[in-house]
Amino acid sequence: MQNNEIFSNHPPYAPSNYYPCSEFGSVDIDVNLSWDGGDPDPGDTVTYGVFFGPNPDPPLVAWIGPYPWNQTLIEYDPGTLTYCEDFYMKIIACDNHDAMTMGYECRFFTICNNPPEAPVIDGPYRWPVGKELCFTFHSTDPDNDSIKYIINWGDGTTNETDFYPACTPVEVCHTWDKMGIYVIKVWAVDEWGNSAWSEFEIIIPRTWAIPYTLFQCFFERFPMLERLLSLIK
Repeated sequence: MQNNEIFSNHPPYAPSNYYPCSEFGSVDIDVNLSWDGGDPDPGDTVTYGVFFGPNPDPPLVAWIGPYPWNQTLIEYDPGTLTYCEDFYMKIIACDNHDAMTMGYECRFFTICNNPPEAPVIDGPYRWPVGKELCFTFHSTDPDNDSIKYIINWGDGTTNETDFYPACTPVEVCHTWDKMGIYVIKVWAVDEWGNSAWSEFEIIIPRTWAIPYTLFQCFFERFPMLERLLSLIK
């Protein structure tokens, strides 16, 4: 009597050791998903279904493979994720005999983009009326994002710059047509819309053609007096 060997297939190993997962803390938005896999039967191949999304019980987004039975570390690139959001992943393994093993569900979250620092405003504290004045603005960003500046000159007019690399000094000029005390407000805005702001006060007095004298030196020691006099028409 001839003995025929009966083939017995084993299902693939349950996917495990997911990365990233909540125990890893927040992760970058360009992270790759990975897990351990494999199959107990030499010669088998394994295909993996990737369930992934921002909600629990995520949908199937891809089948990847097949991979050799002894390849353990598997990776999948989900593309660039969004900042400051929860994501869920679950992996199913399927061998070439259609045996399947479902892995557990894992949650992780991405880093939150940080706003830029409050901008530094460089310029004089007083300037003649009707004469163009140029200020320099610069700000840093914890995420090294590019930054633009929105300037409210305090006289009903505004300017908005292009985006520049963080820490780049940006010069913007303005002319006040009327004398007065103006509060300049400047917002540093990164590529994601996060912002921080600073303000700067400037006096626009009458155009005085007086040389530097002890009288002007007195004003420098007592700037409040100059502010009051500059408003008298």
